[in-house]
Amino acid sequence: MADKSGPKKKVFVNRELSWIDFNLRVLEEAQKPSNPLFERYNFISIFESNFDEFFRVRVGSLHDKLLVSKGSKAEKTEELLGDIYKSAAKAVKLLDKAFVALLYDSAGVMRRITADNVTQDEYSKLKAVFEREIAPIISPFIVDKKSPFPFFDNGRIITGVTLNAKNQKSVRFGFIPVADSLPPCIAIKNGGVVSFILIEDLLLMFADKIFHKFTISEKIVFSIIRNADIDENEGLYDFDIDFRDTMSKLIEVRRKLAPVELKYTSVNAAKAEIHVTDKTAFAAKRAPRILLRAANLPTKQGLPPWQHNQADSAKRRAAVLPV
Repeated sequence: MADKSGPKKKVFVNRELSWIDFNLRVLEEAQKPSNPLFERYNFISIFESNFDEFFRVRVGSLHDKLLVSKGSKAEKTEELLGDIYKSAAKAVKLLDKAFVALLYDSAGVMRRITADNVTQDEYSKLKAVFEREIAPIISPFIVDKKSPFPFFDNGRIITGVTLNAKNQKSVRFGFIPVADSLPPCIAIKNGGVVSFILIEDLLLMFADKIFHKFTISEKIVFSIIRNADIDENEGLYDFDIDFRDTMSKLIEVRRKLAPVELKYTSVNAAKAEIHVTDKTAFAAKRAPRILLRAANLPTKQGLPPWQHNQADSAKRRAAVLPV
């Protein structure tokens, strides 16, 4: 007798794709108006840090597997990577949508300063901070199209610009890595609202002063996520005694592994995007990266700035340059 039950539904879901669905549940918490404002920022931060770790380890291990696989195994791995990239692209769109909605809900509590909305008074204060605190410790450099793409540390935020030499047709690219010694943002208190600018936005705002011999035509902010999948047995031999020393060497190797993800944000920067995105496997254009900085904003989680006591505010501002 023929089976009329129809095709059987899949009982199991791939582990990697299931993990992406699980991480979306974290993002749902950021979209709930019932949660405190800065708790919602924290959920977005958790979502993004989870995604970075996912690409570093799980996607990185699939890239390694693809290098040694042949035939049908290689085809299955390539298919899974394609599915991951599609799911990740959808998740990034949801992330951007949630982030924009959260910024809208933050109106009246805090305001993000950009080159498009900065006031003259804010510009003067930020310029003073840039010249006094930021410019002396940054390390900008320039490459041309024919130069090898420079090495950037895993997760390092980079500001990039497309440079046109005056009276020349050649195109070059300028890069400013955001050093660990730089603060994540700079805050300006204005009444009951905290206005802030991300350090990468500040660098782009004054990029014309950094690369003063060139005309800047495009601007981009990006971060490269590198493969972090290592095997602890890879560097061990029978004669190795110091396990700690062996692991230190493996970790050093891991810092220089191949890119598996590129995160970037730009506006009308076609040349810069092409120059950067050609170097990685998965490129996701994202909203401006306040995401990993929520805990560093000069306000207490869930409370507007005017509800702090002065001592608590002083502690939280330790990582933020005062203006």
